[in-house]
Amino acid sequence: MSSRLIKFIDAKKLIAVFVAVFVLAAMLSVNPAFADETDEGCGSLAVDPINNMEMCEAILYDNSSGLPTSDANAIAQTSDGAIWIGSYGGLIRYDGNHFERIDSTTGITSVVALFVDSRDRIWIGTNDNGVILLDRDKTIRFTLNEGLASLTVRSFAEDRSGTIYVGTALGLNYIDQYMTVHPVDDNRIANTYIRSLQTDKDGLVYCLTMENTIFTVENNNVSGFYELYKWGINGARAILPDNNKGNIYIGGEQSVIFYGNFTDGFKKDDQIDTKSLTYINDIEFLDGQLWLCSDNGIGAMNDKGKIEVIKDIPLNNSIGHIMMDYQGNLWFTSSRQGIMKIVPNHFLNLFDHFNLPEKVVNSTCYYHNLLFIGKDDGLWVMNSKGLEHYMPLESARFANGEEIDINNLIA
Repeated sequence: MSSRLIKFIDAKKLIAVFVAVFVLAAMLSVNPAFADETDEGCGSLAVDPINNMEMCEAILYDNSSGLPTSDANAIAQTSDGAIWIGSYGGLIRYDGNHFERIDSTTGITSVVALFVDSRDRIWIGTNDNGVILLDRDKTIRFTLNEGLASLTVRSFAEDRSGTIYVGTALGLNYIDQYMTVHPVDDNRIANTYIRSLQTDKDGLVYCLTMENTIFTVENNNVSGFYELYKWGINGARAILPDNNKGNIYIGGEQSVIFYGNFTDGFKKDDQIDTKSLTYINDIEFLDGQLWLCSDNGIGAMNDKGKIEVIKDIPLNNSIGHIMMDYQGNLWFTSSRQGIMKIVPNHFLNLFDHFNLPEKVVNSTCYYHNLLFIGKDDGLWVMNSKGLEHYMPLESARFANGEEIDINNLIA
């Protein structure tokens, strides 16, 4: 800074920095040149709450802020941009401005699972009312009469042929292109409570059960069956096939994510520490980054392969699912708190960012990549790293021409 000299010929220019507009500017708009270290992109994701939460805004919706309820069990998005939320109170549609509860007379009640298939149809799993297919304005309901194993439905998946798999409390069904319901018959999974379904890039369906087992389905038949306790995995709640390596991630009650395959087993060295996060409910890849939701928080893997926990967010209990919308924003569900979205925040609180005491700001000026902040008790000059402490002057004068004996503007 010693090489930068500022010459003040007219005191009006000096006084302008301190003009008493009396704007309380605790939140200042970020100039792109000033924010060169904080305004980083993240590919398809529009937000980076792990590394730049201060450039994000977390918004919670519950029954006091627009959402018709304070619970959310599932979330999905259709190609028209609409966000669909499943709650115990039914199905809710969000158009970007308003939340609308869908008429429950069609049987859409107590929604616990949502799935948008390759044809942009919404499959709705209910707690005790079977399956409802919402295809634009048309609805089709599947119950015990149509061959469903149970009216309690927890999950869906689709294979490469377009067959829809339905995980129920009493086994696995599949629905073909003619809307006919079939059972997946196998003595090992008879009357098994299906917790989660996932499909890998080859169309192989992975099925996680409440009994701490995983089985795979191919061409409507069980192709593999695995008991997780044999690898020291207990209370599994979430699975995610790794499409790049053919392995699978498994999360459960423990504060680790297990990673491996069923041929080689799951070795201790392949466990990923989730730090304080326990009871993992969902694992997803978003824009190439591993994310996880748990009963006590949200985490994501950093570029060093470590899980980082998102801090200072309003959602912190019973977080069940994560979704990225078409704009790159993040959405999270909680069965106790509602839903939360994380969107870009184009404002940066400089006091918080640079750990400065809050002051009344009367005027600001951006000059030569520096931010001048005029306060009641003096001047701050800030660069992208923080406060400058020395601003050399060549000369300074009052309006009447009298010289001012000063060589540091900040002082």
